[in-house]
Amino acid sequence: MTILYFLIGVIIIVGLFVYLKYFIPLRSKESGFKYVYVNKDGTVNELDEDDIEYLRTDFSPADGARPYIKSYFSELTPDGKISGFILRNRVPKKIEIEPLKNLQDKRTISWIYLAISIASEKEPTDFNGISMIADGINHAVPTHKEIQTSITLLMEKGLVNKVGDKYTLTQKGKEEYEVASKGTASLWEIWDNMKQKIKDYPL
Repeated sequence: MTILYFLIGVIIIVGLFVYLKYFIPLRSKESGFKYVYVNKDGTVNELDEDDIEYLRTDFSPADGARPYIKSYFSELTPDGKISGFILRNRVPKKIEIEPLKNLQDKRTISWIYLAISIASEKEPTDFNGISMIADGINHAVPTHKEIQTSITLLMEKGLVNKVGDKYTLTQKGKEEYEVASKGTASLWEIWDNMKQKIKDYPL
C-alpha cells in the first residue's frame, strides 16, 4: 500500500510539473487571435492574415506542412530555433506582444537603413540606388513612400544625412551599421540586427 501511495504521489507531482510548464496560462485573457509569433530575437508579435489562415487550416497529424506550436516560450522548434508560433496565454506576462503594424514599420525602416548603408559605402546614393539595393536584400522593390518615410525618420534620429539630393550615413549611423554587421556576412542577420537597433528609437 505504501508503494502504491508513493507511485500515486509521483504521478501527481509529475502531472503538476507538466501542467505548470506546458499548459498553465501565464497571462490574463486578452483580445486578439489565440496564437502569436516568437521572433528569433525573443520579441513577440501579432500575426498577419496569412498566418492566421494557415493556423486555422486543418492538417492531418502526418502532414509535414502542419504548423509547429511551441508549448512554452523558451522551447526550441525541431530545427533548433526559438522562433515559432505559440499560444498567446503561454507568453510570459512581462513580454509585450507587439502590434503587427509597429513590427512592419520597424522592419521597413531597418530595411531601408541597411540599403542606404550598402548603397552609400563609397559615395552618397539617391532613391534609385537605395531601391536597387533594397530589392537585392528583400527581393522586393520598396515604394517611394516607404523610402521617403524611412529616410525622414532615420534623419530625425541622426543616422542618415542628406547631401544635395542624395543620402549617406552619419558617423553615428556608420557606427551602428558596423555593430550590426560584426561577426556575420549574412544580410538577413545584419537586417535583423539593425531592426533591433531601430527598436531603441521611438517611432
